[in-house]
This record gives sequence, C-alpha cells and structure tokens, in this order.
Amino acid sequence: MSFGVTFVNFRNGQMELIPQAAIVSILVRHGCRVPELREGLNEVGLPHETEYYSPIGEFALLTVKDDEVTDFCLHRPQITTQCTTLLFSLVDDMELTMSPDHETDLYARAHILKEIPKEILTQFSNLVIVRQAEDCI
Repeated sequence: MSFGVTFVNFRNGQMELIPQAAIVSILVRHGCRVPELREGLNEVGLPHETEYYSPIGEFALLTVKDDEVTDFCLHRPQITTQCTTLLFSLVDDMELTMSPDHETDLYARAHILKEIPKEILTQFSNLVIVRQAEDCI
C-alpha cells in the first residue's frame, strides 16, 4: 500500500477521544514501541524484520490531546498478516473507524457505522463493513 490510514473514534453521532491506555495496550501487543506520550504528535516505533523493513508500515503517529488520543495514523501500511492483524484489532477491539488517505473508503464494524453522522458518511463512496482481518486490506 502506498498511502496512510487514519483511525478515529465515533460514538453517539460525534467523534470522541480514544482511550490512551487501551490503544497503547493494543499497539504494544502487536510489537510496537510506544514512548511516553506528550501533548501533540508522538511517533510510535514499529517492529522491524530488518533494519529498513517493518511488516506493519513505514511509520506511525499518535496524536494526544488532554491525555487522550485523538487519532492514530499508520503511513504506508503493508499487506502482511502482522499489519492486517493490527488494523483489525484497532477496528474490532477498539471499535475505531479506519479511513485511507484517499478518503473514498471508510472501514468499520457494522454497528459503529450507525454511530457516524450521515453528513460524514456521505463523504465516502465506499463503506466497508469489517468482519475479519482480511477486510482491512
């Protein structure tokens, strides 16, 4: 993949903050190194198979506001089992929505799509209901 994906949290018709401890736990479980988080952009260390290759992506960022995460971005995600498993964990376990940079697709569990305002949903031409890790590709 030659783009990035962004994860956000929708509840009750609006975007909400992502619980910091929960997303950090998932990232660590998938081999990521999360630094002590500060206000603003924070780079997340991705696991590497070689010095220059991560099976998850090129780099990742967590944006923090008021000790909570506003979004998580993964740049140049890879089509690997490690990456799709992480993406699925964020969509399934955290119930986040995933949107590629090209902004035509929106990936989420079916019940989460109902949490998103219609004016936001109409911005996407393709709503992908995620049921398994392979749906995140």
